[in-house]
Amino acid sequence: MEAFNIQSKNKELIISMDTSEIPTEILLKVIERLRAEYFTQKGNIDDNISLLAEEIDQNWWKKNGDEFLNDVKK
Repeated sequence: MEAFNIQSKNKELIISMDTSEIPTEILLKVIERLRAEYFTQKGNIDDNISLLAEEIDQNWWKKNGDEFLNDVKK
């Protein structure tokens, strides 16, 4: 399997990633960033609020990330 595999089907974009090539922590950060961008655009949120939300999210991951990912196979 390649590190990345991207397929477009109907209205979906399917992304597969080889977790042996890409650390799970990085994938989760990318996904959270995509979610933040989506909700920012959907809610027409001011950039300052978005930056604050991202900072809160990063702080949470620093504090809780290891425990949260404890059972995730790396």
